Amino acid sequence: MTYSVDDIFVLGNIAAKAVVTGHGDAALGILRFLQTIRPANAGAFLMEAMHLSSVAGPKAALDFLEAAPVFSAETNRDEAIAFHLVLIQECGDSERALRLGEAYLAENLLVSDSAIHLVERLVNDLRATRPEEVASL
Repeated sequence: MTYSVDDIFVLGNIAAKAVVTGHGDAALGILRFLQTIRPANAGAFLMEAMHLSSVAGPKAALDFLEAAPVFSAETNRDEAIAFHLVLIQECGDSERALRLGEAYLAENLLVSDSAIHLVERLVNDLRATRPEEVASL
């Protein structure tokens, strides 16, 4: 069976609305369906990670996102990368988040303006909150 762009768009919006309003469990079937038929689009993986973050914590979301094919996705890759950095920070590894964020920015690996802005803000916040002894190295 084939699905039109409109079909995928509507299903994605239904799932996103469910996740945003706290009903992510009800959307898991739709998200996994979208992940299966559109694995090159990180959007459904990102939405599931957001849901996991709210119900199971950032570590569960981080583990899920790192196992998903989001880093090679053609669509929504930058947004998944930005959220990945947020999750790393939330799991208490601010230095790793900072190193990765700086590398993404220095190498111009992000294209999405919104993702670039988020990563820049995260990197700047992490630099500002570093302990003095680490910041001076």
